Amino acid sequence: MIDQEFPPSLESIGKKKNLSWKCFNDFPLFVEQSSQFPKQGKLGNCYWIAPLVSVYAAKPQQIKSLFESHNNEFTSVRFCIDGEWQLITVDHHFPFNEDKQKVAYSKLVDGAIWAMILEKAWAKLYGSYQQINAGFNRTTFKVLTGAPTNKFRVKDPNFKEIFYEIGDLRFPVGANSKKQQEDNIFATNHAYSVLKIQEDQIVVRNPWGLKNRDQHILTLEEFKKRFASIECCYHFDGYQYQGEKVTSVILEPVYFEIEIKAPGNYFFTINQKNKRWFRNKPHLKYVISPCQIEMIYGDTIMNQQHHKSNKELWINWNFSKPCKIYIICKVEWQNIEVNEFIFNTYGPEFSQKRVMEIIKNNEDFNNLGSIQFVQRDSEKEQEEEEKQIQNTNVNFEQVDQIQRVPSPPHQKERKSCGQCSIY
Repeated sequence: MIDQEFPPSLESIGKKKNLSWKCFNDFPLFVEQSSQFPKQGKLGNCYWIAPLVSVYAAKPQQIKSLFESHNNEFTSVRFCIDGEWQLITVDHHFPFNEDKQKVAYSKLVDGAIWAMILEKAWAKLYGSYQQINAGFNRTTFKVLTGAPTNKFRVKDPNFKEIFYEIGDLRFPVGANSKKQQEDNIFATNHAYSVLKIQEDQIVVRNPWGLKNRDQHILTLEEFKKRFASIECCYHFDGYQYQGEKVTSVILEPVYFEIEIKAPGNYFFTINQKNKRWFRNKPHLKYVISPCQIEMIYGDTIMNQQHHKSNKELWINWNFSKPCKIYIICKVEWQNIEVNEFIFNTYGPEFSQKRVMEIIKNNEDFNNLGSIQFVQRDSEKEQEEEEKQIQNTNVNFEQVDQIQRVPSPPHQKERKSCGQCSIY
């Protein structure tokens, strides 16, 4: 049987006309004690494969939890789409290169189809595999975990301390390579998975999955020479997630009452629609609208954030005790036909409800806790860098490489993954 909503057709592939489809009904979803990671195929989606590997390496149970049901014909998975968890069902037919007798896009993982299923579900969401070319690592992290993300540039003065703290907390991390490299060992403008962060031992992986040449061990200084930034996913095991869809007018204050039931880190997020939905609707001229979010305790603003162009705007508080707080959301809508966002809370234990007003009172906030994580960077800055990236085809040929990378004697022509657009 086939999925009639996303059938094995040329339209579901997109522009590539030289591919067929092959059924993988008899292949397992997962295999025990797998030693492989997913590999990127002939598709510019390193922004998808690299974060997928990062989450799988750090939090394998999170990836397995995405699969709601599976049989020999169909599989259903859960994705956090623009802040809302949705169920997507796909069949087991995948684009196939008959000439090379191999899967065209994401590959089998030790003979299992789980990575192929996830990639196909992502493609179905937007209509074709071609529509999932290019994107941001942070989008993939959010889709797979629901957790907020943060971006840090290696040139930040406190990058070393931030990087090693992230390693100690074992958060999933992706790295974005620089636009220029001094040799042929690392691809430019390309997303890598960060598999290990320890003192002078940072392990990164190229999602191309070249045999015996996909992983590199770097010192911190070598890492900073090769990569421009990292993106960290603040995923905590066992955290709850609750979202609510909101329709509002320009700068209308929307109030939520949050009852914090257990100490720990909590994140509050305004999620706007992904621009990918509007790739085929240029007449709508969709843009991310400016928005702001505030956390109120008693009669005091404890934390606030505002930005002109962040699709996901979040604030954090590390609560030391149970309490009741309020969140205020405002969006300055720039789009005639889009005035809907999803507000979500992510934390250990809580209840969330929308209210019409805030009940202010005098509360002692001295022992309430503190901010632990602050959102950095913006998608606007990413997009400005993305404009400089040339849309070249993904090239999978690379020179022989060793694990610890030395400084090369002279510059060589670089292989670019500009089609992936990871910045």
